[in-house]
Parts: sequence; structure tokens; C-alpha cells
Amino acid sequence: MIRKLLLLSLCLVAILGIGLAALAGVDALIRTPHRLARQVSSLEVPGRARVLSFRDEASGFLGQDLWVEVELALSPADFSRLRAEAIQEGWQAVVHSDPPDLAVSRDSANQFGVSTTGASDAAAELPLGTSGLFRYERDTQSSYSLAVLDPARQRLLVRVLIL
Repeated sequence: MIRKLLLLSLCLVAILGIGLAALAGVDALIRTPHRLARQVSSLEVPGRARVLSFRDEASGFLGQDLWVEVELALSPADFSRLRAEAIQEGWQAVVHSDPPDLAVSRDSANQFGVSTTGASDAAAELPLGTSGLFRYERDTQSSYSLAVLDPARQRLLVRVLIL
């Protein structure tokens, strides 16, 4: 009887501990468009930004491939603030032109279709004849994160791809 009570109390303590740990970390696990945009872009994205599109999909064997894309519409004031923040953080300028500018034309893709600098991916997100700012991080040969500020449409686009 004492063994059963001891075992039951250990199970309850373990369950309680797991529950408390989950509650403490639940904020970090929530995958909302705004939270993902903040995390990937490193900008202070306002919660009032309107979600234009949100895609968060896993695929492949055991769901190891990941495609996340967030598109947010910003007010002119919020866009200006994020643009100033991006410039301060060293985001790069990009132009979508025809023919492509030098930085875009030199950006090549590897066997997974992941670009070297992200300039071509960023330019493709802008309307032709416009310029914007972008941040690109290639984590591995088959994964990257991209954030693009598009002044023509006052929007922030964030994409994460893991193959």
C-alpha cells in the first residue's frame, strides 16, 4: 500500500512539474504570425499589423521540412518606424529592376534552390521598379530565413524554409 502511494505521489509530482514547465515555456511555443515575424525579422513588429497571409506547414518524412510565411500590412507610421529600425540593424537595400541589378544577378542558388545572398528572393517580393530592405540568413545549405520590407505596399514579408 505504501509503495502504491509513493508511486502515485511521484507520478503526481512529475505531472505537476511537467505542467509547470510547459506553462513557463508556453509563451515561447506559441506560433502566431506576429510572433514569428518578430522572431525572424528581429524588428519590433506591432501587434496591430494586419495579417494578409499566414502559412505554417510541415511536410516530408516525419514533418522535417518546414515552410513558414507571414505577410503583414503596416500603417505608414509603423512602416516608417520598422524601416528606421531595419536600417539601424543593418538590413540591406534591394531593387527589383529589369534587367536585375548587379547584387540580384550575382545571387545564385544551390542544389536545394536556396540562394547565396537572398537578394534575388527579396527582389522577387517587390513590385517591379521599386526598392526595399531585406534581411537574409542561410542557416544550412537547405534552410534560410528572409524578411523583406516593401515600401510600395507598406508590408513586411517573413519566410522561413527548412528542407
